[in-house]
Amino acid sequence: MVTAPRFDLHGFLRLVQDHDVTRAEVVPPIVLGLARHPAVSEYDLSSLRLITSGAAPLSGDLVAGCAARLGCRVKQAYGMTELGGGTHIVPDTGGGDPESVGPLLPGI
Repeated sequence: MVTAPRFDLHGFLRLVQDHDVTRAEVVPPIVLGLARHPAVSEYDLSSLRLITSGAAPLSGDLVAGCAARLGCRVKQAYGMTELGGGTHIVPDTGGGDPESVGPLLPGI
């Protein structure tokens, strides 16, 4: 697990590159940056296999754009503090609508 004291795009990209990060749990503005910011092309992010985004919905176009640019899977999740965290998540194995937050988790 790799953490940072605060987010900045270049720092995030450097951590992914230097630590061969395979999974990233992020919020939609980071997905937007990964899909569109020119700095992304300055880093080797080939280790990334999966990005999960939560906190707000992503459009299908943004999911597809980020996935195509990085060559990894991008999926969504949903949860709320009142329910103890995550309540819905798209399975890691794929399938489903790219704009979906996935099925309800067991026990919810």
